[in-house]
Amino acid sequence: MVPLALAVQVIWAKVYERRHNVGQAKEQLLNSLAGMLLAMVTVYEYTPDSEAAPRIVPAKQLSGGMFRGGGKELRFLDGRPPRRNLAVAADEVTIVIEKLQQDAL
Repeated sequence: MVPLALAVQVIWAKVYERRHNVGQAKEQLLNSLAGMLLAMVTVYEYTPDSEAAPRIVPAKQLSGGMFRGGGKELRFLDGRPPRRNLAVAADEVTIVIEKLQQDAL
């Protein structure tokens, strides 16, 4: 498992960083990448203080959210509590990177 915010940073570095000079807009782009990642892979929620296994979060529980902090926090306008401990499988991140690199060619 890889924390979602870290996965987004890795995707940015591997696919987009060399092509785009974004300056202050980088956080917004990372938030957008986090949203894209939600649509492409299985998302898990973990408890940092526990040894409990991460659990899959159904997509409908994540819908309608907006990312902040470069993918660190998913906030909801409908009053649901924010989600902060989201993660994705490392092998899925690799697959997403490869797909995005192919699409960029």
